[in-house]
Amino acid sequence: MFDHRYVAHVFNQRGYHINEFATRLDMSNGVVEAFLRGTVEPGDLRIATLANMANLLGIPLHSMFARPAPLPDPDDLDPHAPNDSVADAEQLLACIYDTGRTTPTLISEVAKAFEWTLDRTYAAAAEASRRLQPAGLAVNTSHGELFVTPVNDHLDAHKALTNRKVYERGLNYNHYRAAHQILSRQEVTVNRSARQRLLTLGGMVNLGVLTQAKQPAFSDEALEAFL
Repeated sequence: MFDHRYVAHVFNQRGYHINEFATRLDMSNGVVEAFLRGTVEPGDLRIATLANMANLLGIPLHSMFARPAPLPDPDDLDPHAPNDSVADAEQLLACIYDTGRTTPTLISEVAKAFEWTLDRTYAAAAEASRRLQPAGLAVNTSHGELFVTPVNDHLDAHKALTNRKVYERGLNYNHYRAAHQILSRQEVTVNRSARQRLLTLGGMVNLGVLTQAKQPAFSDEALEAFL
C-alpha cells in the first residue's frame, strides 16, 4: 500500500536520524523503521501521522502510496467488462487521498477521467474504503463527491473538548489520543507504556473527562462534547 522505497529514499536524502524523526512524529522508533522497511501494518498509522510525515519530508501525501500498475489502453477495453477491483481502488486512492473535504472530487469527473462507468467508480470507492478501514479511514461518497476522512478523528475530539471547557488546566496530546481511542472502542495505548497509560487515564479522571480509569468511561459533560 505504501511506497516505502520512495519514502526511505527521501528520508535518507533529508539526513534524518530514526530517533529524531520518530520523536517529531510522536512514534516509536520501531514503527518508523517498519514503515521504511515496508513491513508496517496500515492500522499502525493514522491520517494525521501520515500528513505530518509527508510534511517533515517535504513531499505530497499521495506520493507516499504505491502507484498501481498502468491501466491498459481504454480503447481496447469494454467499460462494462469485469475489472480488477484492487487496482481500481488503488487508482482511485492515488487520485483523491489527500484532497479532503475542502477540495472534494466529483464522482462523475473521476469516472470520465478513467473512462469508467459510475457503477465501476462506486465499486472502486467501496473497495478503497474497505482497504483503508484498518487505518481508521473511510472513502465517503456524498452528494456526488468523493473524499477520504478519518472514521474518528482525535483532532475533532480536541476541538470538541476545548469548546466545552470540560477541564481546568488543559489536556495534552496523550489525553486527546486516549479520548479518541475510547470513543472508537479501541484499546488505550500511550507510548506502549503501562505506566504512561495509567498516568494519562488518571489525569483525565482528575480533570473531569473520565469517571474512572480502570474501565475508562466519559463523564456526562465530556460525552456531550463528542455527541
